[in-house]
Amino acid sequence: MELYIIRHGQSENNVASEGDPHVPDCPLTDLGHRQAQRVAEYLTGEGITHLYCSPMVRALQTTQPIAEALGLAPAVWVDTHERGGAVWRQGEDHWVNLPGLARAEMEAQFPGYALPEEVTGAGWWRHYDGFEPREALYMRGQRVAAALARRAETRFADVVALVTHGGFADALIRGVLHLPTDESSFFLHNNTGITKINYPDPAKGWDKTVMFYHNRVDHLPPEMVS
Repeated sequence: MELYIIRHGQSENNVASEGDPHVPDCPLTDLGHRQAQRVAEYLTGEGITHLYCSPMVRALQTTQPIAEALGLAPAVWVDTHERGGAVWRQGEDHWVNLPGLARAEMEAQFPGYALPEEVTGAGWWRHYDGFEPREALYMRGQRVAAALARRAETRFADVVALVTHGGFADALIRGVLHLPTDESSFFLHNNTGITKINYPDPAKGWDKTVMFYHNRVDHLPPEMVS
């Protein structure tokens, strides 16, 4: 099995100035939409068979042109959201948790996406008292990594693409490669940066999980890298 981890396009919070209010579940910028179109064109030659995405708006929007280019119906995977979910920052250390898009809103804005039961009429974010602890982020990364590993044991021909976020991508890579979960290092992704990982495949003689590349942005001209 092959796995493509893709960060979303540039979002409004990515370009906010210091001191600007944090926008909960923010959308893409104009550049972010153009980056999404570019990564969609790039991915058409990769043989992707299954497409998943985070339930956050910027990931859902990034996924739209990819789904159209590949002719695939994307599936929302709630556990792949960014750390903190749909939160609104008030002050230095105070966060207000919001529910995220409700099921009817998501269906109306992103028709054709397969939605899990976790996306309810009241939203999808099951918040914490305050900001999501980093340990919880790493646990989500490990859960998703474990689910992918189980799939890779039998579905060797699957080529999976996942549109997610910078923080979660770091946690997921650590889970896939069984690396320590600490803050001493970080797997950085630019907007629409791609990481490719291949799982063991006896038919091809692969006996290890291999990262083929990390944070590839070849699909973007230099002026569009952010």
